[in-house]
Order: sequence, then C-alpha cells, then structure tokens
Amino acid sequence: YWRFRGQSAIREGKWKFYSLQEGARMLFDMESDEHENKNLIQQYPEIAKRLEKKLASFRAEQKRPGFAMETVNEEKVFYKHYFGVK
Repeated sequence: YWRFRGQSAIREGKWKFYSLQEGARMLFDMESDEHENKNLIQQYPEIAKRLEKKLASFRAEQKRPGFAMETVNEEKVFYKHYFGVK
C-alpha cells in the first residue's frame, strides 16, 4: 500500500491498483509488456473491485484517513495525459 498527495495504490502479486482522489481508478498487470501503460480496469472489474476495497480500508486506518493531501493541478494534467483518466 501507499498514498501520496491525491493518489493511493495497492500492489498484490502482479496487479497494481491506483485510485486518484478525483475518482479515477486504474488497474495494471505489472508482469505484462504494457506494465503501467495500459489500464486494464474494464477487462478485470472483479480484481479492481477487490483491490479497491482493500485500499479503502487501508486509507481509513491511517492516522489522517483518506488521501494524503489534495492533488496539485500538474498531477491532474499528467494523469489525464498519460493514463487517459478523466
């Protein structure tokens, strides 16, 4: 698990799930050739849902629950461009 600014993630085996504070969600197969370049959330919704639930529990247990802090505008632009998230 990790969280930084307006993002958090969980890694479990080959799967990595990202959640952005504004609601974008991404799932990656870290063993694939695409690595973190292809969001697989539509192809594997059950895996994404399971990891999202675990990640939400992690965030809730932190001394300051939720995301670490607000997402800065430059990060929003980066994620929108790089991952195609809204």
